[in-house]
Amino acid sequence: MLSHFRRYRHWLYLAGILWLNVYLVRQIFAIEFSAQPQSMHGFWMAIARLADGHWWTPHWWPYWYGGMPFELTYAPLLPWLTKHLGLYRVIGLSLCLVPLAVYWFAWRLTGKAGWSFIAAVVYSLSAPTELLFPDGTFDWQHLGDARRLYLQMVWDETPHYLALGFLLLGWRWWSIALAALANPFGVTGAILFGLCWVLASGEWKKVAVAGVLGYLLVCPFYPPSMLPLLRANAALFLGTAWSVTSTLGLTGTVIGMALLWAISRRLPVYARFLLLLTCLLAAIPWLEVRWGSHFVLQPMRYKIELEAALVLCAVFTVGALVDRTP
Repeated sequence: MLSHFRRYRHWLYLAGILWLNVYLVRQIFAIEFSAQPQSMHGFWMAIARLADGHWWTPHWWPYWYGGMPFELTYAPLLPWLTKHLGLYRVIGLSLCLVPLAVYWFAWRLTGKAGWSFIAAVVYSLSAPTELLFPDGTFDWQHLGDARRLYLQMVWDETPHYLALGFLLLGWRWWSIALAALANPFGVTGAILFGLCWVLASGEWKKVAVAGVLGYLLVCPFYPPSMLPLLRANAALFLGTAWSVTSTLGLTGTVIGMALLWAISRRLPVYARFLLLLTCLLAAIPWLEVRWGSHFVLQPMRYKIELEAALVLCAVFTVGALVDRTP
């Protein structure tokens, strides 16, 4: 019996995670209208309806900011999926599949299937960032908030969650490309994940090749000319403009990461990576909350990546302690 479990344990773990999340979000698949007009649901539906083949052919989108090339309206994956599957089915699928990606990522990273399963379940049932950077007032009860459900149904961070899910499938050129096609945070997320993996493992060639190949696939949607444009637009608003505190925050983060890299050399590669990633992702919103310092755009939205990193770091820290217990 035990041998059969070990043989099929990955499938059993995946089935358990999928069942749990399908049960949690089962009502979303039958929704026709969410009654959340302030959300971005209509945004995705409009692009999906009007896109036709314009992602791949030159076309002008006249409705926003005096008009823009259609391929710059937004990353194309969610509108394309919305057109073919329906928005709420896509939201439901993302809520179910990202925890599966958490399990897959943790298992491939550590080789510990049991603890990876626990991490995916904890991720499915908790919102640990609410303890560090609560959306409202601090309360221990917020640890169990359905933050993923709220963000996708009331506001709509579905593209962001899709990007995270693809990044968690592993550092492959195709997963990087899919993450970028889902959301711009797929690009910045890939940079942060890749940086921490290089610092932890030293595999810079693998990371560089995957990053370049992934970018070549999505460069029509993220041309180099977009970077100075984003910087110019950010300078128009006080909350996003670069400032002295931005420079100080970035400098402090670099110094902190260097010190952390130096003192974590004896840790296993996976533990070192999770530690570096969690601290880097935590520094981004912490600097914004504590000092109003930001060296990336929209720093509080990195709580989505931080949530997965916190869970993995906490669960595998507990796992290491338990495994050492006689």
